[in-house]
Amino acid sequence: MKKLSTAFAACMLAGFVSAQVESQNIVGYNTVTLSQGYNLVAVNFGTVGGGLGLTLQTLFPTTTNGVLLAGFTGGSAATGDNIAFYDPIAGYTVYYLYKGAKTSDTKNYKWVTAAGVVADDTPVASGTAFWFKKVAAGNLDATVAGEAANDVSTTMLVKPGYNTFTSVYPIEWNPNDFGATYWTTNGAVAGSAATGDNIAFYDPTLGYTAYYLYKGAKTSDTKNYKWVSATGVVVADKIMVPGKGAWYKHAGAGFAFSQTKPY
Repeated sequence: MKKLSTAFAACMLAGFVSAQVESQNIVGYNTVTLSQGYNLVAVNFGTVGGGLGLTLQTLFPTTTNGVLLAGFTGGSAATGDNIAFYDPIAGYTVYYLYKGAKTSDTKNYKWVTAAGVVADDTPVASGTAFWFKKVAAGNLDATVAGEAANDVSTTMLVKPGYNTFTSVYPIEWNPNDFGATYWTTNGAVAGSAATGDNIAFYDPTLGYTAYYLYKGAKTSDTKNYKWVSATGVVVADKIMVPGKGAWYKHAGAGFAFSQTKPY
């Protein structure tokens, strides 16, 4: 079993999402299942007591007493597990789980940069989505835990093109919960599946499931500025889930995505 940090060990032992209050904030966790191949993961918690964010080592501890935990694969950038962050301008920043030729290598089973520099303490802010490339067959449960955001509202810049996308708040939600007026006025682009903004989820087995912001030819169309499935059905489910990252493809010049604290 993965080693737990003191901040959330009590939550795990209780077996359900926590109700512990610390520094006036809620401490909790969610578990994501990583499959072989590429997984789009999200972090919806911050560090307990504040700080720059959870670290790679906190998110994905890989050893117990120096022994590699089952499900992880160490190696080179090409053969080991990878974690990759994407920026529309800078492109990808990649880390991999290192394993050298000698068992005495002090970097063994640590997350390193593409240049081989140990990066266990790299901060990962709440509201971040990223790829986890899992090399080994089978599933691996990863627990993301920390302090839920207590800000009354948050704003995230959605840039032109592809953005990794999630929520700072650890709750399930449907983009249509914001209402058509919100999507009409905030700078998002509505249209067809090809011309409107898209939200896409990735599954290692099924591939992508995409939704788009609809705008029909008639202003009286009741689906205007609502999110719909690829077949044009208005989304009724809470498709955004804690721990589950997505792509947001923006067809415009950029806009501020604002969200009010839901708890």
